[in-house]
Amino acid sequence: MNFLPKKIKGKTYIRYFFSYFIIFSLLIVGFFFIIRNQLSKRYLEQLSIQSEVQVDNVAAELTDDLVFLSQIDESLCTNIQLIMSRHSTDRWQEYQAYQEIKKYDFSNKLINAICYLPSNANRVLTSNYTVSYKDNIFHIVDVNYYEEDQVFYFHPESYFNASSGQLIPVYNDTDSCLIYFPAQNVRREYIFFFILDTNEIRQCMKSLVSDAMPAVALIDADGRIITGINCAQFEPYMESFELEDGIYEIESNISIYVNKGIANGFSLISLISNDSLHHQLGEAFASSYLILFLIGCAGFLLVFFAMKITYLPLHELTHKIVSDASSKHEYLAQLDAAFANVLEQNQVLESKFENYRLSVKKSLLDSVLSSNYADGQTALPNIDQLFDTKSRKEIYAVQMKSCDDPFPYLGVQKIFQEALPGNDSCIILKTDTNSALFLINYTGPEINKGEKLKVLLNDFYKKWGLLSSISNGTGSPMDIPSLCENAIYASRRWPKIPVVDYKSLPSVSTSFEYPYDQLEQLTESLSDNNFFAARSI
Repeated sequence: MNFLPKKIKGKTYIRYFFSYFIIFSLLIVGFFFIIRNQLSKRYLEQLSIQSEVQVDNVAAELTDDLVFLSQIDESLCTNIQLIMSRHSTDRWQEYQAYQEIKKYDFSNKLINAICYLPSNANRVLTSNYTVSYKDNIFHIVDVNYYEEDQVFYFHPESYFNASSGQLIPVYNDTDSCLIYFPAQNVRREYIFFFILDTNEIRQCMKSLVSDAMPAVALIDADGRIITGINCAQFEPYMESFELEDGIYEIESNISIYVNKGIANGFSLISLISNDSLHHQLGEAFASSYLILFLIGCAGFLLVFFAMKITYLPLHELTHKIVSDASSKHEYLAQLDAAFANVLEQNQVLESKFENYRLSVKKSLLDSVLSSNYADGQTALPNIDQLFDTKSRKEIYAVQMKSCDDPFPYLGVQKIFQEALPGNDSCIILKTDTNSALFLINYTGPEINKGEKLKVLLNDFYKKWGLLSSISNGTGSPMDIPSLCENAIYASRRWPKIPVVDYKSLPSVSTSFEYPYDQLEQLTESLSDNNFFAARSI
């Protein structure tokens, strides 16, 4: 399938084809590696941040529950029924104390059982567990399990006289039990402690488990797992991290986050993995091979159509611009030579136009300025700034007259120079016995320059009685003769109007007119590289 004529095929055609083809191929191949690496990296970072927030929330919730247990303990200590049970061996009073304990048992979801042992009895009041007290040791048996290896032995002696409540793990051969022992001393008339529901802790952890965080566990200060979800996944890595707050990178795609914010050295740990992302990306790439093949075919067609859109117009453009264009030479080299020739001709014309502009500038102002500054009282002004096309300026002509002789034109010029920004902002064009004509070059960002000049002229009239007339403003120095004529024309309203603004008068035709239409034609011809028409203009 040929989209291009045979006569324009050659080295340039091959270069165009391979330039499009190689770029397209590199983009397709590189797309997979860039997306895979970036997704994997960013996903693991986001997983770490999300895991940290979620685990911290569960740890904070568990800490709040432990604080609430301390509040329950304080309430139990002041409960009237429990106080009465400590001083009575009556079975009815014991039953009333048991009922009070049952009420508190349901006050917090973390409580599995409350154990209460008054000093005047050897029987432990509790629920859900069978608890006995022998030889200063609590024997705790879950009501659902009566096997011998399911008994937990709790020694409370070493936990008395602590300043705050303690979270205590108790182990047997196959399982663990978690006890919260409130702050109490050995002299108390009773012993209180709470058996916590590890199933409830696991239920809180279950909300954290996902493909990105497959395992969560609660461990004690010795690194032993108390309870958790998918705890077996931690076994290969338990020696690979320390029990300090932070994220530990185990492998390139596996990390472990440790939160040590729970009482008595307990920590909450979570396993972070992006294996699921790698697996999903692999499946996505495997299912997209056919789509990539179709995209590749579309890419080849796109290359051919792109060459038809770009290369063929280049061929036609070369023959249009270069009169002796030849397919034996590089089109780009031929166009470069043609544009270099055009640029050279343009520079020659610009040089001629600049010389013409300088000639107009000198002939326009030198004859006027030389006579007014010939006395040497002040230096000749710099008139180049009038022809500076980059500065923001407006040019005005001001005709002034005084009732007293002579007219203080130097003093007036000095005041203009001090009041206006820039150097040589006021130029004396013409002086007489009692009048003078000034050229004002007002630079700066101000918008209402003419209005500000009128304010200054009004001050001249109020202080010294000087009559003045101001022309319209313009940014082109070619309009200076017209400005002067307008200022002189406006002075005819003296003395009826002491300060006259030409713009407020009816418009009149001026004898100073410049060929603006021809200048616009010249600019247009230069922009279109029509040098023959430009030379004639």
